[in-house]
Amino acid sequence: MLIKHFAGQHFQILLPKILECLSMNFLLYQRHDCFLRTAANMIEEFGHKEEYSVVCVRTIETFSSAASLSNLNSSYTCDQEPDLIEAYANFTSAFIRCCPKEAIVASRSLLELSFQKAAICSTAMHQGAALVAISYMSCFFDASLTDVLESPECPSDESRGAVLVQILARCGEGLMFNVFYALLGVSALSRVHKSATMLQKLAALCSLCERTMWKGILCWDSLCGWLQTTST
Repeated sequence: MLIKHFAGQHFQILLPKILECLSMNFLLYQRHDCFLRTAANMIEEFGHKEEYSVVCVRTIETFSSAASLSNLNSSYTCDQEPDLIEAYANFTSAFIRCCPKEAIVASRSLLELSFQKAAICSTAMHQGAALVAISYMSCFFDASLTDVLESPECPSDESRGAVLVQILARCGEGLMFNVFYALLGVSALSRVHKSATMLQKLAALCSLCERTMWKGILCWDSLCGWLQTTST
């Protein structure tokens, strides 16, 4: 146990360099999703440590700058890269769940972009790509619900919950459009359960925000407005 402890300490010292190597190598070999998967595992293990906030932010910035991820802007493109989508979704999920609030706040624009891409990927004909995208968006809702429940008094913009709920408020209309498109498309049956669960979480979040100080960011009228816009 003592040997394992010291080995872990030595590994942590190398963590910034390892994450940098993973992200830079991904830019060179963008078809190799192993770099994203390895980085996700490392963030799950060490991302909660505040001293690694900066390196975690640099890592997601570098990954997000890759052309292979930037090009995930249509269901057709998503169908061509199911493994990449899965790895990217797992990485960003780990980032949201494990990184300190400082890293979340600093990466808000990249997380918003990742949510938008996940909504697009949910329309992919490839079942695996669509389902993992929906799972990532559910992770967004889970984290948001947790933070709203823990802090019913609306916190400052420098909190994880505020960042995530603001992203959902801005992306809600696009989310509804893509989810309904996915449910009306090919292979829709396979994603009905996950989509329904995700929409239940969204409804629960809107209802909860309606009864708290979060109402100024997200509320029941937000959901009703998105549904009305999508159905017209």
